[in-house]
Amino acid sequence: AMQCGTAVMTSRETAMAEIGGDAVMQVAPKDIHAMTDCIASLANDAEILSNLSRKGIERATQFSWQHCAEHTLGAYQLTAH
Repeated sequence: AMQCGTAVMTSRETAMAEIGGDAVMQVAPKDIHAMTDCIASLANDAEILSNLSRKGIERATQFSWQHCAEHTLGAYQLTAH
């Protein structure tokens, strides 16, 4: 979603919060009011939506299959030695 420029809301108590960083809106997973406030902000505030879209696209560039493969290979090589 971030790579496509879509604003993201995620739980602050999962790995997604770390992955998204400041490019996502984070809410407590059981806080319904926070979730509805977040959705309302995204629906009604073009500036927030635009900022998250820009930050999401930028943040997504830090993740790629190439990067994943290089780190996985490095871990295998470290383990083999």
